[in-house]
Amino acid sequence: MQITPLETRPPSLASALQRSTATLRTLPLASVARFAAARPANTFTANLPAGGLADWQPGLQTQVASAQQALQFIDRLAIGLQKIKLDLGSAIAGAPVPPERLEQQRQQLSQLWNTRATQAGGQLDSRLVFSDDSPAMQGFAVRGLDAAALRSGGRETLAIALGTPTPARPASLVVLEPGLDANTVARLFDQALAPMGLRAEAGANGGVRFSAPEGQWTAVRDTLSIRGEGLRFATGTYHRVLTEAEPAAIATDTWSLDGGAASRQTLQQIVDAQGRVGRARDAAQSLLQHSAAALDASDSAHDAAWAGRYAASFEAAATNAAPGSADGAAGSQIGPLRFQTLAAVQAALPRVSRQRVLSLLASSA
Repeated sequence: MQITPLETRPPSLASALQRSTATLRTLPLASVARFAAARPANTFTANLPAGGLADWQPGLQTQVASAQQALQFIDRLAIGLQKIKLDLGSAIAGAPVPPERLEQQRQQLSQLWNTRATQAGGQLDSRLVFSDDSPAMQGFAVRGLDAAALRSGGRETLAIALGTPTPARPASLVVLEPGLDANTVARLFDQALAPMGLRAEAGANGGVRFSAPEGQWTAVRDTLSIRGEGLRFATGTYHRVLTEAEPAAIATDTWSLDGGAASRQTLQQIVDAQGRVGRARDAAQSLLQHSAAALDASDSAHDAAWAGRYAASFEAAATNAAPGSADGAAGSQIGPLRFQTLAAVQAALPRVSRQRVLSLLASSA
């Protein structure tokens, strides 16, 4: 938001002194000179937050930057998907489309997709899901924790670790009971794995869907281990489990572009990817809109607080004794400076040196 200044430029010395002549004449010249000479440079400067927006909206700037990066990547991806969809659709319909053009479009999309982790702001995952409150996550399943395994067997305590547990990085425990529903099981795993940075939720097939930050996925895949009590997992030592990563929303190396029957399936995959792109764009734009609203609210609250502090400091200076007085009065000749006096003098001072004020007052005496 913009704040319109009260004056477009500082008042000139002549105009300021002309408006304040009547008031200045009521004061001894020595007192006014002492006030001008002793006035600190920042007497009436309000304390604006030095850190800007980050001082009252932690993380907001980072979220906005990530959303903007994601939108730029999404828009480029949408253009590439639309181009290859039109040409592939034409080829399926029998129109003459050069195969090399389709192959070039696939390669361009593949190159763009491979930059997603670094060019999409870090919050757009491989399923084209944009998250406004967490980094991009890689979903995966753990073999042995599917719906059938979770519902069979009796009570068992599972100890889960990344690598070999240590006192600084102990294993997390999950107690599986007979008769627990999928949501309850997923919640137990989520609570246990949260200290490791992993998440869990109920999967579409009745099992548990796990996820890890994309930057940590390789380490999680290679070190995730579970020790059981002999029902679902072996007892004794920790055993590294087999994980299955969720497929990406775009897998250009599996596309068929020859115009045959397999190309119809590829075309459907492209259409599905376009739908995901649209939803991701909506999510990123929603974050930007909410951030703009939060910024406006913060600006309004900050402007009001700033104006209040400015007025209070100005009023306090106006009701205090003239600078240079130790006992609360400007010598014994005048009492506390009144607001009108201070306003008149303040308007004249921004561009005036101490020597010029003293010279001007001396010539008026």
